[in-house]
Amino acid sequence: MPFQIELRASSRLQDFRGRVSRAVLLPWLSAALLVSIGALGCSGGGAGGSASTGATGTTNTSVLPGTIVLFDFDTATSPPAVGSSLPFSQSKGGLSANFSDPTLANGYSIQNSASTLYTLSGFSGSYLVPNGLSPGPLSIQFSQAIKQASVVFATADFNQAEVPTTVMLTAYFGANSTIPVGSIQGHGTYATNTMPMGTLSFDSGGAPFDRVVISIPPQTLGTGDVLLDNISVTVH
Repeated sequence: MPFQIELRASSRLQDFRGRVSRAVLLPWLSAALLVSIGALGCSGGGAGGSASTGATGTTNTSVLPGTIVLFDFDTATSPPAVGSSLPFSQSKGGLSANFSDPTLANGYSIQNSASTLYTLSGFSGSYLVPNGLSPGPLSIQFSQAIKQASVVFATADFNQAEVPTTVMLTAYFGANSTIPVGSIQGHGTYATNTMPMGTLSFDSGGAPFDRVVISIPPQTLGTGDVLLDNISVTVH
């Protein structure tokens, strides 16, 4: 038998019913809100959540500013085998570097002293060697912004010029950027090595960059071939 609510109920009774309704509803709403907030906090994008995973399955890790990472083709994750040609990537200390030759496919490959029979004291273990004459620029794209970069190089000079070939390092911010952050040029010196060797060191003065291009600028005398090893970078 349904209950009948009198229209003449006192205001005191109505107020009591309102308090009872709020007392029942508020804890339920609070619990629901807590559940919703908890669910949001557990999602991958929330603060303290796990790092996102890229399409290749590699977890992207943020490297602390000021960290120095050396890419020497020997000690990185899965170092390339002797004879491997570009492009390939290397990862070390949470930082990745993608090596490519944008103007000529397979322009460079990994070699060592046993395969080349060169004496290059500034190199350690494996290093990059041109596969032919004038392979063009070498591009290195990093997974995180850096502020300093250096590279040890040798140029295929055999005393045909008094001053060895000039090599240039140009820094960019962005994979497709054509506006340089800055650049530096230098040449090696003749010594007891098979070829003249030198080091290019670039400091952006605090400006971020994430790509460097090693190239040989136009010059009257010189070679079009440069060999590279021991790329050291400082994270921005």
